[in-house]
Amino acid sequence: MVALTDRPPSPPPRAAISAWRPDAVTVLTVLVGSAFVIPARYTFPALGGAGRLDIMLGVAMLAWWVISRSIPSLANRDRQPMRWVLLVLICSIFVSAALAYQRGLTSIEFNGMDRSLIGWLGAAGILLVAIDGIRSVERADVLLKRIVALGLFVAIVADIQFFLGYDLTYQLQPPGFRPNLDLLSVELRSVVSRVYGTSLHPIEFGVLMSVIGALSTHYAIIATSRAERQWRWICTALLVGSGLLSVSRSAVVSMAIILLGFLFAWRPRMWFNGLVAAVAGLVGMRIVAPGLLGTLRALFEYIGVDPSISGRTNDYAEVFALVDESFWFGRGPGTFNVEEYFVLDNQWLGQLVSTGFVVTFALAALFAVAISQAHHLSRRAPTDNQRHLAHTLMIVLIVFVVASLFFDSLAYPQIRAYTLVVMGTIGGLWSINGSGEPIMWSGGRRVVRSSRSMMGRSGRPDGGRIIELASPRPDGD
Repeated sequence: MVALTDRPPSPPPRAAISAWRPDAVTVLTVLVGSAFVIPARYTFPALGGAGRLDIMLGVAMLAWWVISRSIPSLANRDRQPMRWVLLVLICSIFVSAALAYQRGLTSIEFNGMDRSLIGWLGAAGILLVAIDGIRSVERADVLLKRIVALGLFVAIVADIQFFLGYDLTYQLQPPGFRPNLDLLSVELRSVVSRVYGTSLHPIEFGVLMSVIGALSTHYAIIATSRAERQWRWICTALLVGSGLLSVSRSAVVSMAIILLGFLFAWRPRMWFNGLVAAVAGLVGMRIVAPGLLGTLRALFEYIGVDPSISGRTNDYAEVFALVDESFWFGRGPGTFNVEEYFVLDNQWLGQLVSTGFVVTFALAALFAVAISQAHHLSRRAPTDNQRHLAHTLMIVLIVFVVASLFFDSLAYPQIRAYTLVVMGTIGGLWSINGSGEPIMWSGGRRVVRSSRSMMGRSGRPDGGRIIELASPRPDGD
């Protein structure tokens, strides 16, 4: 006869399980929704360029995080290196701003710096709330699946622009908001239209669809039912196909990096299935959008004589001259503007000019820490699904780092919000799983998951062994 004290504790009442309470994932969902659903050109007039709803929410999230740190029962005291690198980054940005104030600023530079500082504080709030607010893998999955759904909305808006010639962004203006920039109209590149959905520019839209498509691919692969798997693959096809409608080199390069990243993690059979799906997708795009593939091919064939490329590279001599003037801390965050200087479609060079080597190095270090944590999780997370998720998020950050060479990525709100949430999700998952070999409870049996990586030494899934030990669950654990 088994003693009562040896039995596993009774589950909590159903009402307690089903009770809904808003948490950090809820707030992050609202943030991403505001960035994706509300067209990027609509701002609150009194705040100008800093009056975007996602920026205001980010600043409010920073205040929320600071207040929560002052309450011992709410503060997260784990050793998260991403927080320290972020602290160095923000402090360096304010040092750069202080030095810029000393040298004197024009009115345009002054306004640009104020917008930039508010934006960086908002970015810090998003990242910190994601790192400390995501408390479980389940909540992380909820957040990322919601991002895929919001990405589908952006893709549908772009598809309507392309196939029907109707722009829904004019109907999505929130009450009290006004366009800070003129709404883009669908433009032509060669014989096809370039669309942008609710994004600020077709380049942002194309890269955004690529990285959200990577996330949708992950959930299609791990789907447990045939119906869910089919729906997830349809979502992936819609996201990737819509991204190609941006007619952007950056989007194509991003998709190529994602495909290569997945091939390094998949078994040979999955390689084959992925390549077949890619070829089938290209055939489908040729049918539904005649001329699109030819235009995309021409973008790379004639890259040497493309004026959009030469226009970017011709200014590099002036860029490095400006860097030499203020190498360590730059001219000041947000002071490099089109009105007084020139267009520079390179986030890393723009960061170097505006904030100097110290801030650029700190920003690169922040991405390096996040990518290394994602790589650690892809090897050490307790389940195959979690390891594949970590690998997918690592690919997304690598795409962002590379794509930032082709456009000023942090100036685009949707890409910025998505990247910060992904980076924060990695930090949160690392905090959950980074303290050692995870142990989970299943009924009255202890379940220890194998520490072998899903990727294995060759980068292929190994199935993730589960070892069940017959020892009963101890009381009070």
